[in-house]
Parts: sequence; C-alpha cells; structure tokens
Amino acid sequence: STRDVNAYYADFLNLVFIGIGISQTPFYHLKYPASIKFSGIGNIIGHEMAHGFDSYCYQYNYDGKKLNWWTEASLRNFKERYRCLESQYNKYIFHGVLTNGTLTSGDNIADNVGTRISYHAYLNSYGKLDGDKKSIPGVNLTNKQLYVLKCTKTWCTGKDDASKVRRMKTDVHAYEEFRVIGTLQNMPEFSEVYKCRLGSNMNPLKKCVVW
Repeated sequence: STRDVNAYYADFLNLVFIGIGISQTPFYHLKYPASIKFSGIGNIIGHEMAHGFDSYCYQYNYDGKKLNWWTEASLRNFKERYRCLESQYNKYIFHGVLTNGTLTSGDNIADNVGTRISYHAYLNSYGKLDGDKKSIPGVNLTNKQLYVLKCTKTWCTGKDDASKVRRMKTDVHAYEEFRVIGTLQNMPEFSEVYKCRLGSNMNPLKKCVVW
C-alpha cells in the first residue's frame, strides 16, 4: 500500500517506490532544515536507488531484465569493492554473535552509497547556501553535523536484545548499530565534520567505498 511506512526497489522494473507513509515525520517535514530533509527522506531515496547496483540487483539491466551488462573489468572491480564491505561487516559482534556480512551485503551497499549520495546532493544544493551555519536554535551543531546526527537517529530502535540476536541470523539488514557504525566508518565526510582523528575507530585508515 502507498500508505505503508516503507520504501523499496523493484529489480524487475528498475523502479524505486517511496510510500506516502514514509514521506512524513521523522523522515520529512516541510519545516525541517534542508540538511535534515536530505538526511531523512533523501537518504531513504538514495538507499533505494543504490539497490539497483547492489550485490544482487547488479545482475539486472536498465530495463529490469536479468543479463550481464558489465564489462569484465568493471564487474571484477565492483566485486572487489563490495567484498571489502562484506569483510568489514563480518567483523562486528553483538552479544557474542558475529554479524553476517554476506547475508546483509545488498543493504550494506545501499546504506553506504545512499548516505553519501544524499549528503552530496545536499552539499550541491542547499549546502552551498547553508554553509556552516547552525539552523536550529539552541542546538550547537552545524547543518553538516545535523545531517550525520539525523542519519544515526534513523536507526535508533527500542527492540530487546533477544529480538536483535534472532534477526541477525535471518535479516538482510545489518543490526541497526552496525548500519550506523559501518556507514560512518567509511565516510571521510563524517570524520571531517566531527573531527575524528585518522586511525581512530570511526575514522580507520582502510575504508570500503563501492560507488
């Protein structure tokens, strides 16, 4: 239903669907600063667009037909890049349970690519006007910092630990904490605005970038 709080990519149509149910708070509101709009609903749109080039949907062409449209070199490079992500997410541990970076690779790609797409879309539009100003009274954060903060709040959940562990065995999405950590560890843009020291946990020397 278009009223569902949902968004998805249909590989067989090569189309992104964004329901009206998700196009409202906390993802979008007319009065939100542009940085939060792009980080909220913009990130969702970027995520779904990126699914068209994830570790499964890459097999489908622009017309939604399953066939190889890649050159040999492009496909090899693409697989090397997303296997970097698989390796990264395979190392995360929650309550003694290792995450499955292969199971979640499609959405890990979409998280990483979608976040950077929407961030640069913001910078290339409203970001040029906003600069480093602080758009919310009483909140001592620049718009760039607000963008990142909104990304992290998107994945805040109130689920109990047992539920999270069960989902880690079957869900194609990484556990929410690792969706945040994994994406931001790969974003030099995040480390720049929050001044993370190179080589620290959130700004590792090795970063995985698919697109």
